[in-house]
Amino acid sequence: EDLSEAKIGRQLSQSPESLALKREQKMQPILAMAKEAAVDTKVIMLKGNPSQEIIRYVNDRKINKLVIGSRGLNSIQEMVMGSVSHKVMKHVDCPVTVVK
Repeated sequence: EDLSEAKIGRQLSQSPESLALKREQKMQPILAMAKEAAVDTKVIMLKGNPSQEIIRYVNDRKINKLVIGSRGLNSIQEMVMGSVSHKVMKHVDCPVTVVK
């Protein structure tokens, strides 16, 4: 069993409430920094293929600026798996800032 399958198995065994709480906890420091910098934020949780869902959401709502994180895959991983941020940058209709 590879590492990603093990991770998926653990996530599937957790309750939806537990997963939602973990996501909220991960977002809190980022939201606090944005608030301190007087940056308006909106958190949206999407389900499905990450790049496809982000592209659809941004383009359907005519978003005027997207800031997206980069997981920092190494060049070999990125060549094999592709990068969500790279796919999103190529297909959204607005400027994108990728942060590492």
